[in-house]
Amino acid sequence: MVNKEKSGFDLYIIADYGIGDPAFAEVKARFRAESKRNKGVVSNIDELSVSPFSTISTGFWIRQLGLEDGYPGAVIFSNTAPRGNTDEITWEGDEKQRLLYGVLRNGVQVFAVSAGYNWSFIRDELVAFHDLDIPNIGSQFRSRDIYAPAAIRFLAGDRSFLGEEIDPNKIPEVPSGLIAHVDGYGNVKTTYIGEHLDGLNEHPFLEAVVGGVKHTLFNHLAGNPAPVGRIGLLEGSSGGAGNRFLELVLRGGSAYKTFDCPLISDSRQVEFHSVH
Repeated sequence: MVNKEKSGFDLYIIADYGIGDPAFAEVKARFRAESKRNKGVVSNIDELSVSPFSTISTGFWIRQLGLEDGYPGAVIFSNTAPRGNTDEITWEGDEKQRLLYGVLRNGVQVFAVSAGYNWSFIRDELVAFHDLDIPNIGSQFRSRDIYAPAAIRFLAGDRSFLGEEIDPNKIPEVPSGLIAHVDGYGNVKTTYIGEHLDGLNEHPFLEAVVGGVKHTLFNHLAGNPAPVGRIGLLEGSSGGAGNRFLELVLRGGSAYKTFDCPLISDSRQVEFHSVH
């Protein structure tokens, strides 16, 4: 376990409350209050809003902040919890929903709910992975009323509720072909990496189907960059060196709007085909 004695942890809250939602303020306030009661264990709190109910988007950013931007002393807390999910790590009803705890190889600690793909993007980097023996009933707002106090107690050294160890292989793999995030420029980040294109990498033009909407792309992977006003497929800014996630980018505009603003969810949405 990571011990942070000299200064407080940096906490990153990744949740689907919505940009500017007061829920972020309430959860951050509870974290700060609990931290003051526990030796100031958290010194800084930042927030990141992801698409509603999207564990793909949540897991994508847990990976980015935890691995690519991660450092010892960083802690990630997340509670994206769509009801009725049927993936391998899931629940049926609120009582079976679980907050889990993990530690990455680089020392970053993660608290996240056992739903969908929240843990998928970091499963191969986990060196510790446990259930937490805390209740899941008694409040509709578990992030604020149950999980935040428990996370602070844990970071302050209370391991009394560290539950059984979980095999990370139970975490579902990251599926290719999904929208992970849309940034402020309208660039569509996907869960594809180049090797997922099954031989399409060398085609200068590809047809993309996103949410049923079709457009022809300039394929940067084949050395065919898109001119201004056209959509290109390229390695994006997210992911590790040599393993970047692919993005749809409209130079001078929004690829997201061009594809009619498709819903970001945990279902397959992006397909690529050769152009004959």
